[in-house]
Amino acid sequence: MTEVFDAVYRGESPFGERPPWDIGAPQPAYVALEKAGLVRGTVLDAGCGTGFWALRGGGGNFGAVTAVETALVPVTRLYGGALHFAADHPHDLLDAYRAWTLTLPEELTSSICLMTCPPWPSVPEPLHGRYAAHVRIAFTGSAEEGERLVAPLRALGPRLTDTVREMPYTQAGTIYQDPLVPHAYFGGNVLLRELDPAALRTVVDVAGPDAAVPCILEVRHLGGAFARRLPDAGAVGGREAAYLLRVMTGGTAAPSTVARPVHQRVYDALKPWTVGRSPNSFYNDGAPVSQEQVRELFAPEDYGRLRRVKTLHDPHNLFRFTHNITPLHGE
Repeated sequence: MTEVFDAVYRGESPFGERPPWDIGAPQPAYVALEKAGLVRGTVLDAGCGTGFWALRGGGGNFGAVTAVETALVPVTRLYGGALHFAADHPHDLLDAYRAWTLTLPEELTSSICLMTCPPWPSVPEPLHGRYAAHVRIAFTGSAEEGERLVAPLRALGPRLTDTVREMPYTQAGTIYQDPLVPHAYFGGNVLLRELDPAALRTVVDVAGPDAAVPCILEVRHLGGAFARRLPDAGAVGGREAAYLLRVMTGGTAAPSTVARPVHQRVYDALKPWTVGRSPNSFYNDGAPVSQEQVRELFAPEDYGRLRRVKTLHDPHNLFRFTHNITPLHGE
């Protein structure tokens, strides 16, 4: 399941660095493809060559996935949860998180988010209206080892909330504490080979608590299974990245025309360490995505191959309402 979701939608699993199972061979996907101006149904699996390869990374450019087959895995528990800290010194917290991630085994996946917390029912009351750091943790090892690994974070200072604990896998969705209702965002991301401390200070200056528009900053630690390319892997790019950094602005807080230049200053500051972008963490405002932006999602050799597959399976570019990979005869 992780292989299919990660490749088609480029999601990041809470267990992403080291899934507690052998992903093995990708499962078939049932897809509606455009060919010679008609939509036809087919099954793509590992025996279908380039079509299945392109789907796992190129996503909706090649057809509409109507069903996938997945294999269940025996995961029953984990050690995980969230820590909230008052982020009065956000750069120091980001730098401490950076240093902490360098000490971790693959079994622990984590991220940190900096934002002003809204007064929503789903948000713990101690956080309402506060600029806070939210550290998310998922560890597949023992609770005893998890306690040891998380101890340096807990030592950073008083915690506004601490939900890190042994939990059944069925509660894994509580780690991120995402809002329960849909809401709009504008934003994007960069994939980074490392987190430079000086660059992080610039990022906080531009998009931290004193930003010109309200911003949400998030850093996700990658590596591990994210970085390993399985045999016949799809076209997912940026596997060499050690971190993903996202910057977002709520759609009702400021129009994208105001937020866009602020976000761009973040990406510019991180350009020396950028190895690509992830299509999963783009929140667009309806403006066309340029081919230059699309190229950044893939390795150069994969992008060329994807365009050849697009020409074969969707020469009329029917499936174009996405980060569009164009056929070779058009841009």
